[in-house]
Amino acid sequence: MGGDGQALANKRSLLQKSRVYVTAADLELRQAKEKTTLKSRTIERWSNCALSLQPLEAPAAFDTAGDVFSKQSVINYLLDQKEHSDCAAEVEKSKPAIRKLTDVKEIANEVGSDGSICCPITGYSTTSGVHSFVGFWGCGHVISASTISVSQDLKSQIDVECPFCGLLSFYVCLVCDDTDTAESQRKFLRHYSKMFRKRPREGDLDFASESASKKQ
Repeated sequence: MGGDGQALANKRSLLQKSRVYVTAADLELRQAKEKTTLKSRTIERWSNCALSLQPLEAPAAFDTAGDVFSKQSVINYLLDQKEHSDCAAEVEKSKPAIRKLTDVKEIANEVGSDGSICCPITGYSTTSGVHSFVGFWGCGHVISASTISVSQDLKSQIDVECPFCGLLSFYVCLVCDDTDTAESQRKFLRHYSKMFRKRPREGDLDFASESASKKQ
């Protein structure tokens, strides 16, 4: 019996060392690390331009995939693509799908010196890493997702009033957790973003008209 007990103890020790045996404490520690990593990644993405990877500067902008940029970096990127059109196809593989300046929406909120953007309703900061935000394409306001009813159904993002200014448009979920979600959103909202390339008033009328016809 004594020998059997020692054998079991040795086996447990070997399992712990090989990381096959996972205790509740190990699991909690792992989950805490993953949560901290996700938070750090979110803060990093909100604090830096998705194109230049440099600190976010005003004026800032976002695209339909939910990435956030310094607008000047977008301009520089487009100019560079125009000058080096020969390798544009290769660049497209590693850069966001931005071909025109109208593919991004300038953020109406003020951008802090540290790259932070605060929701004008809740006061939540984008660089806290704990809150989710959406951007309204019609007005450019970045709002805390807690102020609206957010659904996983992409169609629910269409024909929504900005809770801050009341302008009807669609919203973009910003800084998505994974690339698949961001890409699905970009493809779905591509058509609607084109409607706002006209003058604001015309765009609003076209958008409202099409939204109404889709509901019928």
